[in-house]
Amino acid sequence: MVDNAGIAINAPVELLPTDEWRRQFEVNFFGHVAVTMALLPALHASSGRVVNSSSVGGKVAMPAYGAHAGAKFAMEGMSDALRRELAPHGVTVVVARPGGVRTEMTGHGVHEGRTARRGGGPAHPPPAPARRPGARPARGREPAPPLPEGGLVPRAGRRR
Repeated sequence: MVDNAGIAINAPVELLPTDEWRRQFEVNFFGHVAVTMALLPALHASSGRVVNSSSVGGKVAMPAYGAHAGAKFAMEGMSDALRRELAPHGVTVVVARPGGVRTEMTGHGVHEGRTARRGGGPAHPPPAPARRPGARPARGREPAPPLPEGGLVPRAGRRR
């Protein structure tokens, strides 16, 4: 089972409304728990594998990523406990922690955080990128493009 549910709502801790914190945890933590629990009978029967998709935010919290990091820290802690609980039964639990990847989620998270700070709810689509086309990103770095189909996750799911 590969579980990669996730949203990003980025705003400073003091400015992000409690409802947005709850929404972040519902998807990024409780979503993983619910899916895993629903599939545990099949995982036990097949000696399967759980691959939970985390992020660097599951190890290091950056400014304006408090809710995202909090949910990812919780998911990683749950995955660690689950790994120890299921290992004696032949079920493996893996946490995949890819680095920065350029996806639409990043733009949505920044936009939703700005909207939440103004007191509104989530809004889509996200605004256009702040920099002009062809401009170099700050510090000359930007997240990598998404992995091609058949990238990291299929390798993580293979049996040895």
